[in-house]
Parts: sequence; C-alpha cells; structure tokens
Amino acid sequence: VGEVGGIIYADFSLTPPSGAAVKARSTTVQRGPITLQKSMIQGGAGYAVTIKVIVDKAVNNLTITDPLPNSTTRGPITMNGTTVTPVVEGNNITIPGTVAAGTYTIVYALFSPLPPDLALTDPDINYEEIFLMIPNRLETTELAAPTTQQAPQLEIAEPSVQLEQAPTLSVPTPTAENAVEVDSEISRKFGDEVIQ
Repeated sequence: VGEVGGIIYADFSLTPPSGAAVKARSTTVQRGPITLQKSMIQGGAGYAVTIKVIVDKAVNNLTITDPLPNSTTRGPITMNGTTVTPVVEGNNITIPGTVAAGTYTIVYALFSPLPPDLALTDPDINYEEIFLMIPNRLETTELAAPTTQQAPQLEIAEPSVQLEQAPTLSVPTPTAENAVEVDSEISRKFGDEVIQ
C-alpha cells in the first residue's frame, strides 16, 4: 500500500484461485417408455461416465448404443439395480431378457485425452415391446362357476288406441260371366277408391 500525490494505491495478486477445475457434461435421450440420462465428470486420465436408465414399462432386450469417440477406451462396466449382467459388444450395451420397470445405473470409466465437449456422445435406445395377450397367472387355482342371470322381464302395454276392425269382403271369384257382378259388389262396399 502506498500514496503518490494524494492517490492511494495497493498491489494485489491477479492469479486465479488454486483448486481442481472439474468439468461435467450431460445429455438425456428418451424413446417410448425408456429415458437415458448420461453424465460424465472429468478426472484423472479421462472421465467417470454414469448412464441412468429409467424404465417406465417393462421391455425385452434393452440395447443402449453408446458410441465412443476416436482415441477413447471404455473401462469395465458395472450395473446397479439388477442381477443381470449387461452384454457389451462394441458400442452396444445390452440388458438381455425382460427389463422390469424401475431405475438402473450403468457406470464405467472413459479414458480419453479429449475435452468434455468432444468426449460426450449421445446414446441411442433399442428395445422390444412386451404385449401380453393372456394373463401370466391365475389369481386362484379354481375357476369360479359361471353365474346365470335371467334377462329382465319386459312388460308390453296394450295399445291405448282402439283400432277399427277392417271390413271383410266376401265376393265370389270373378269369372267372365260374373265379372260385372263382382265389380259392382266391390264398388258398393268400398266406393270408387278401389285400386284396379
């Protein structure tokens, strides 16, 4: 600290504080009932990678395609939340069989000289849908006896309007000899509205 011409000055260090600068990156991918949350934290000779797998509905043979950038190596994979050991083939991490609804965590080391923005890749998801056509088990060992119900009885009310009885007509079968008689009998009973 000093003073020159009435101005006070002080020297102080312009160096950044010391400590470890840790860089973290993450990405999320969702497809159908599956959500993947991949994150990585830089440390040592590479990164600690965590893939959180959230399964909303059971699926079969879940495969996570997790591409590795150039000049990187994946360490051994561990998986929490299941007793099934994932199968790793190249960039694919497969959880064979039925994967029940739940949350699973896959962890591995990624050895890479790349900065975090180049080391993080977006995974992809493939799986087989499960369609249940029949129940897996019966709730009881005996089937319940079918119940019989009688259909409800319907009551049909008699019509409230009284219909007139239609007039009957007894006329001899018309022939060439009695055609005029039959025609006059019909006209007498029904008038001129008879359709011919």
